[in-house]
Amino acid sequence: GTPVSSGQLIERLWHGHPPASARSNLNTYLARLRRFLLDTRIRTTASGYVFDVPDNELDVVIFSRWATEAASASRRGQHSKAINAFEQALALWRGNPLEGIELDSEMAAWAGRLHEDHRRVTDPSTCG
Repeated sequence: GTPVSSGQLIERLWHGHPPASARSNLNTYLARLRRFLLDTRIRTTASGYVFDVPDNELDVVIFSRWATEAASASRRGQHSKAINAFEQALALWRGNPLEGIELDSEMAAWAGRLHEDHRRVTDPSTCG
């Protein structure tokens, strides 16, 4: 939901070394994404592009909600509820986030936080 400028997207896509055709390539990529998504989730605004995805469709947000609910239930001694919530959270986990993608430091830090969240859900010593 946050606008991102063409310059920021180009910087992320080509890690500061864009080809001469970067803007044209970016427009092609965005057009393909729009066709693939079959809706209007990618909006063009005065300050850039916005990708509109409701929180209830983002695995990372849903995972976090289930993990928080599980930890809270565990602290209250509601073990069946905690187990169910932990299972719901873990069912969303599919491999390593952003595996195989060259990450800048900001994205690498974000992926590290996701791994830490996953560790907290899978490590029994963090419960209760």
